[in-house]
Amino acid sequence: MNGVWQRAGIGFLTCIVACSDYEVRNFKESGPDPDGPAISVDPSVVDLGATCSAQTTEVNVSNLGDLPLMIDEFILTGDGWRIESAPEVPLTLDPEGSEALVLVGEGGPASLSIRSNDPTRSQVTVNLQTDPDVAPTLNLDPAPAGGAIGPGAQVDLTGLVFDGTVDPTSLSIDWVSNVDGALGSTVPTADGTFALPWSGIDRTPGPHQITATFTDACGNTVEDAIVVCQEAGYIADELELDSWHYEGSAFWNPSAEAVELTDLDPFAVGTAFQVASSIPADNLSIRFEFQTGNGTGADGFSVTALDVDRMTGFMGAPGCALGYGEPHESCIDTGEALPGWSIEVDTYYNPYIDPTSSDHLSLTFDGDLDTTAAWTGLPEVEDTGWHTLDIIVRSPNVEILLDDEVLINEDVPSFTPFDAYIGFTAATGADTNEHTIRGLSVSGDACDNFYPL
Repeated sequence: MNGVWQRAGIGFLTCIVACSDYEVRNFKESGPDPDGPAISVDPSVVDLGATCSAQTTEVNVSNLGDLPLMIDEFILTGDGWRIESAPEVPLTLDPEGSEALVLVGEGGPASLSIRSNDPTRSQVTVNLQTDPDVAPTLNLDPAPAGGAIGPGAQVDLTGLVFDGTVDPTSLSIDWVSNVDGALGSTVPTADGTFALPWSGIDRTPGPHQITATFTDACGNTVEDAIVVCQEAGYIADELELDSWHYEGSAFWNPSAEAVELTDLDPFAVGTAFQVASSIPADNLSIRFEFQTGNGTGADGFSVTALDVDRMTGFMGAPGCALGYGEPHESCIDTGEALPGWSIEVDTYYNPYIDPTSSDHLSLTFDGDLDTTAAWTGLPEVEDTGWHTLDIIVRSPNVEILLDDEVLINEDVPSFTPFDAYIGFTAATGADTNEHTIRGLSVSGDACDNFYPL
């Protein structure tokens, strides 16, 4: 209480031990007068630092002189401190005698004045200081990319924590997902920022409420939460190579970091399917790069959604069926069609099968080469350059883009729900071409109806 003297022996309270350590700075008077009383106070300054609750300290009063020291008053001024115990005054201290006062500090500055008959210092003042605990703050930054995180994406969930004068690098932030549970702990940097690496490969598809929590040394807990949505699917390049299933001439080319479906060999057929994860074939997005050419111009390749429940293998008929289709009397009489749907990039004209004599892109179901559900002509792609193909299926709508230009955008009622492995097939005949695939990413519909908070 400011401006009010609190005298010893009034209203003692029980000491509460604080959470944090504190410093006491000692001070000893030097050069006492040997011919009279001489007061000494230790310590002369008390600083308890940041405390969680009431904390005690002692102040010792001694007589370093040759004559008795008479102490008249102990005067406490200021808020946040009280005298827990003290000797009664007036008090006489013989030479080399001493007494102790017990003080309790709970926050803020104050002072303890001691009045005596010391001829050189009739009043000695001890400055008292303690800093009350400050509740920490923690704030998460908005979710990256609006909260929708693509399959295989690597992003950081970030935030800022503050706990008064406490070094942020001594703190720890705990993370929890309401879907995947505990995500681990992170330590802030010196400026209080912190980050949790989020890997789309490791997380359950769908919305997650992510909560970051911090508890300080005094037991104060703060938290903040954001909502993110992990899209289903994968980025194939980030998965292990043994998650691909290869047949025929197909193989992984490590130097090119690409899947080689066929080389410049005649009558070759190769297929490669990513079997680490299946995905709904009627509601997905596929993006990849392809390269074809260097040969005499045949036959083409397909991207195929292979029905995991009806499949019996990973390779369809070769030749004009491009490794996914059924045998056809006009060009091939061996093999078995792959169930599901296929979108082919066909660079060789096969009469009685193809909807056009030009290079084209077409959609078929269950390898039925005689029934084309949708098709369009192609610009020149046998140029050994890399081209990007995007396939977006939101049944019944199908949208296909080549190098970001829309080729097909129409409803195809034949789509039925099934889970599929996504992969590629390719074939050559008497004429040849290389067919190479890289940069495959596949995502599902886990976040289609997600609206970030």
